[in-house]
Amino acid sequence: MFWWLWILLGGALTALEIRAGGYYLVFFGVGALFTGLGSVLGFGLPAWGEWLVFALSSLVLLVFFRRRLMKALGEMRQ
Repeated sequence: MFWWLWILLGGALTALEIRAGGYYLVFFGVGALFTGLGSVLGFGLPAWGEWLVFALSSLVLLVFFRRRLMKALGEMRQ
């Protein structure tokens, strides 16, 4: 995929988070932005590699940072 499509996807997913809430889409948006940035910087990955970077970075961010983000925003429920 072209780098600008990853950036556009990242922006769209992050913007959708504003409407959806729940703090899930923002991590997929950031994963897409990471993938686009890697493509801009010249990490010439095949299409499957870009999708793998997107999926792994999104999931790692989601697992490790969602709880922290919710706690920081005061939205953790017991």
